Amino acid sequence: MNEGLDLSTGRAPERSGRAVRVAIVEDHPAIADGLAELMKGSSDVSVVGTARDVPSASALIERESPDVVLCDIRLTDAGDGLDLLGRHRPGPAWVS
Repeated sequence: MNEGLDLSTGRAPERSGRAVRVAIVEDHPAIADGLAELMKGSSDVSVVGTARDVPSASALIERESPDVVLCDIRLTDAGDGLDLLGRHRPGPAWVS
């Protein structure tokens, strides 16, 4: 079960060596690719996938069960990050 962030420290709970699994939802390829590239260098983070729209993001979240979703609120397709959040709560921690 996802325990979320410890609000007193801003850190995720200890995961006994397992990397935090992150999904990126961003409709601008340069931003999505840049975020994925930044996280690639960390052994504490594993990017499980990226999605550019709500249907793809929903499928990614259901398939990969990430710990955290980095999500753009204003996606250009029908729907937005808040719609996506509503579909997958409770679930992963969200950063938008």
